[in-house]
Amino acid sequence: MEEQTKGVCVTCGYLALRNRITGNLDEAPKSYRGTGQPPSLISPTSKVTPYSGFPTCFQMAASLEEEVADVTEEFKRQVLNNNEVIDWHLANVEGLTERDDRGEGHEKVHRVISKPHRNCQLWVRWRQGSTPKEHREMMDRQRMQGEQKKQNWINLGIAFLAVVVAAIGIYLSATYNLRAARIQAEAQKQAAQMTIDFQRTFLATATPTPLPTPAPQSTPGSNTPSPSATP
Repeated sequence: MEEQTKGVCVTCGYLALRNRITGNLDEAPKSYRGTGQPPSLISPTSKVTPYSGFPTCFQMAASLEEEVADVTEEFKRQVLNNNEVIDWHLANVEGLTERDDRGEGHEKVHRVISKPHRNCQLWVRWRQGSTPKEHREMMDRQRMQGEQKKQNWINLGIAFLAVVVAAIGIYLSATYNLRAARIQAEAQKQAAQMTIDFQRTFLATATPTPLPTPAPQSTPGSNTPSPSATP
C-alpha cells in the first residue's frame, strides 16, 4: 500500500464497494485494497458478505467492473441481480464465491485497482474510516476554502490598489494646489511691482503745477489803495 503512487485506485478515497443490502457505496477497506477480496460479514473465513466484490469508482472516472474481464457474464449477472444476491446472502449460498476460492477473482480485482500509471485526475488520497461520499465532501470544502482564500487575496489586492490610487490622488491634488498657490502669489507680486513701477514712472514724467499766489489783503486804517482803485 505504501509504495503505491498518486493517481492509483488502491490509494484513492473514491474506491468503493456496492453494499447489496443497503445499495450504498461503502468504503473499500484496507484488506480489500491489499488483496482484492471483499470483507466478510461475520469473520475473515466466512463467505457471507454484503459486497459483490466488484470495485466501483464513486466518481465514475473509470469503469472498474468492466476491467475485471475474467469474471463471467453469468456470474456478473447474478451479482448485479439484487434479489438473487440478497437471497444468497441470507441463505449463505456459496455458489457465487467459488471462483474466488481459487484466488483468480481476487487477484484480478487487485491487479485492476493497483494498475499503475492510471494518473486519475479525480484522485484523492484515501483516509481510512471515511466513506467515498465523505471524501468528496472533504474535497468540496477544500475547494471552497481555496476559492475563498483566492477571493480574499483578490479583495486585499483591490483594497491595496484603492489605497495606492487614493494616495496618488492626494499627492497630485496637493502638488496642484501648491503650484497654483505659488503661481497666484507670483502673479500678485508681479502686479504689485507693476503698480509701483507705474507710479514711479508717472511721478518722474509729470510737470509740476505752480500754486496760485494769494492776493495781499489791506488792514483797517491803512492808506494803501487797493489795486482796483488805482487809475
